[in-house]
Amino acid sequence: MLRTALVAVVLATVALTGCKKQIDAAKGEKLLSEPIDKAGFKVKVTCPKDIEIKEGGTFDCEATGEDGTFKINVTMKDDEGNVTSRWEPGVLDTKDAIEQAKAKVPDVKVTCPKRIIVLKNKGDTSTCEAATATEKGQLTITMDDPEKGAWSWKLAEK
Repeated sequence: MLRTALVAVVLATVALTGCKKQIDAAKGEKLLSEPIDKAGFKVKVTCPKDIEIKEGGTFDCEATGEDGTFKINVTMKDDEGNVTSRWEPGVLDTKDAIEQAKAKVPDVKVTCPKRIIVLKNKGDTSTCEAATATEKGQLTITMDDPEKGAWSWKLAEK
């Protein structure tokens, strides 16, 4: 059930310092925050400065929002500034749980207060409203294993 968000980002604007190409941290912060903001989790992303572009190199950026702070792990795909990013375990897109619930109960309508949630500790939960034509209930998302990013969901009547 582990799903991580991978975002391909090009940080092609580089600073030339001597012969070294570096990641444009400001551009990276903006590009990394956009998909998170669009998902409904307003964040400020901070990336380290002076990161030399090197294929296979990695660095972490930090995203801070009203629901907490989490890391975004960034891996450089090549030496041109192309990267992939992954949220740290515990950052979940409620869309995944909603899709799984709808696969079991096709007529359920689920409304979550936020699309992106942060569940960092074992047992942390987030609750969404759920309803069918005849019943009202809740979809509860629970963090089962924060190290692996494993979570579960349960649909129950109110």
